Amino acid sequence: MYKRLYRSRSNFIISGACGGVGQYLEIDPTLVRIVFVLLTLVGGIGVLLYVALWTIVPLEPRLEDILAELDKRGMETAKVVEKTPIR
Repeated sequence: MYKRLYRSRSNFIISGACGGVGQYLEIDPTLVRIVFVLLTLVGGIGVLLYVALWTIVPLEPRLEDILAELDKRGMETAKVVEKTPIR
């Protein structure tokens, strides 16, 4: 299964962009936030990058939305839920 970049619903301060990048890269989102602050202080690119992520990266889907989509496609949701790791 492949990973997708989403803005985090559970680990956010403003929009969840740093939380989502942290989840995607499997690192602490606080480190991502520090990098964005440093990029902002050095050249201002941090703010532009953050706004771009906020605008372009979709919000993490809810479990209910995922299960509803699977039902639409005719897949067995019980098997998918059993195999889904809990974060």
